Amino acid sequence: MNVSVILCTYNRAPLLRRVLDELAAQRTPPDLEWEVLVVDNNSNDGTAELAQAFVQKHPGRFRYAHVARQGKAWALNASLEMVDRDVLAFTDDDVAIDRDWLSELTRPFADPTYMNTEKRILPVFNHGQPSWLQGPLLRELRGPLVTFDMGEQPCMLSLAPYGANMAFRREIFQRHPRFRTDLGPRGRNAIKGEDIEFAARIIEAREPLAYVPSALVRHPVEPERLQRRYFWRWWFAHGITTAKTEDLPPGAATFFGVPLYLVWGACRSLVRALLSRDQKQRLSHLFQVAAACGEVVASVGRDRQSRNRQAAAAG
Repeated sequence: MNVSVILCTYNRAPLLRRVLDELAAQRTPPDLEWEVLVVDNNSNDGTAELAQAFVQKHPGRFRYAHVARQGKAWALNASLEMVDRDVLAFTDDDVAIDRDWLSELTRPFADPTYMNTEKRILPVFNHGQPSWLQGPLLRELRGPLVTFDMGEQPCMLSLAPYGANMAFRREIFQRHPRFRTDLGPRGRNAIKGEDIEFAARIIEAREPLAYVPSALVRHPVEPERLQRRYFWRWWFAHGITTAKTEDLPPGAATFFGVPLYLVWGACRSLVRALLSRDQKQRLSHLFQVAAACGEVVASVGRDRQSRNRQAAAAG
């Protein structure tokens, strides 16, 4: 079996060094052929020098590529043209990887019925865990914390996973459109979702997506992710992504492109937040307001673009 590990990165050289060290130290069976492709999405913080140093230190194991067009989805799609191995694995530049990760990741692909797999992602609270960020609210915030934990037992997924720890046979990208370039991080832009949207399409197409808990990465929860304003921004961005990827229900009433059910939903959540005496419930309702606001903003922009296209066609 042969595998390419694809790691796209942007201006995270200190974090990237740790991840590359952990990848270089992987324990793998002798019959596994593997490489790591580091895709630098136009960084200016020493990422290129760091990655090239690993290429020199581990010839044949690491490769470096530079993609100038800003946007993680552009970098991911470009990387697909640079690899020709049977299995493509994806991870991020800010995770902690177990030494047996690659071995466990590839194990299911010995079975030809496995086409796509999602692995386990657990949070690591190196800077403490606030009391409000526990229990049901923690499960609700798995997206902002990049957590994907479906338990100890393998299963088939109906829920779209995250790109920090997933793998596909290369032929999947020949059968399905690639990552959407209007989604995903772009420089400092916080819009997410290119990985989830792709995985959701795979699931919708009834391509089996298996959850393999033994291939584990841990996602450190940095101090900025413990601030409530971070979650507000994340849910606002999530709302924008939702508006871009989901169609309006048939017959939905709109005002300047904004579905009225979004407005009523946001108002309802805001009232519930104001009336709630439970801190966790109040925060949950406020995050729903943030998501609805993101959808409203994206809907207005979509309506404006549609009107401009119509005006151009009429003129």
